[in-house]
Amino acid sequence: MKTVQTVGVVSAVLAMLILSGCNNNSTPKSADGTSEVYETPEQIDPKVITIDWELLLNADVTDNSGQVATRLSDGQYRFDNNITYPVSATNGYIDANNNGIVNEGEVVNDIEFKAIDGRVITLASTIALDTQMRAILEQDFGLTTNQITSKTPSEDQDIEAFTDTLFTYILENSYSSVQTISEEELKSLFDAFMTLRNSYESE
Repeated sequence: MKTVQTVGVVSAVLAMLILSGCNNNSTPKSADGTSEVYETPEQIDPKVITIDWELLLNADVTDNSGQVATRLSDGQYRFDNNITYPVSATNGYIDANNNGIVNEGEVVNDIEFKAIDGRVITLASTIALDTQMRAILEQDFGLTTNQITSKTPSEDQDIEAFTDTLFTYILENSYSSVQTISEEELKSLFDAFMTLRNSYESE
């Protein structure tokens, strides 16, 4: 009888350990004993592109195949089919007061914004269409490929500072196309860009 009882106790303990192991929902531990948190990767819709919605409102967005995108919200536009690059954003209004609404007196946009790759259409992506200009953005201004192709001014301070610097220059010189800016002109904006960037970081 004693043997039966002992076996019964051991079996019960083993069963409890197995069940506790199967139902263990605790956070995984790393080698140093700290908790590891796993984040679900963000799902990216290959048919959606985002424009700089703090600058450009109600734009017409088309890709190289002639597809016209449908405006969603917060600057997002969705195509029915996968995007064929380059993508252009034209017309619409310049949001002078950055309130996200087309108010009376807003200036009609006459700048063609473009992107040759990535998920955003900004002034940075537009000027980066030219390989030499893109090299200046990366080597002189320190912007990364990810920033140029995936970040809007509302998401990245460097892109925000660059956008504000370049847009001010465009307005001051009455340019209607980003492509008219020369390499030397772009390089000359570096100091203004850094000043603005540092001011944003200190806020």
